[in-house]
Amino acid sequence: YKGLAILLECLNSLYEEGFQNWQLDIWGTAIRKNERNINWKGLFHSEDECSILEKVDLLIVPSLWYETFGFIVPEALASGVPVLCSDTVGAQILLDENMIYHSPENLKEKLKGFLINPQVLEKENQKICCF
Repeated sequence: YKGLAILLECLNSLYEEGFQNWQLDIWGTAIRKNERNINWKGLFHSEDECSILEKVDLLIVPSLWYETFGFIVPEALASGVPVLCSDTVGAQILLDENMIYHSPENLKEKLKGFLINPQVLEKENQKICCF
């Protein structure tokens, strides 16, 4: 229901197509063996969130089910991290339309665009107001 399988499928497909200039860090309760460009990090303490977000170029929230307005999207934005999320995430209202995807195919298309042209993420980063 969190959409991780779709994200992994998209990234693995992009990897097979030769787009290998990415790294995915997955934080949470699921732990698997690290593979290719995917690192399973496990749980983190809330006091470590800022130091983790400092190292993130893009936060992806690939939820499949309709979610209320969670904290991770505004927390990432407050840290200056661009966010890409599905159209089922309540906090999508904080994002430009180009940072919301509507299908697995659209997710792959957007990720491919970022990999081809990383300056797009830099421009998104510049739009975020950090206080």
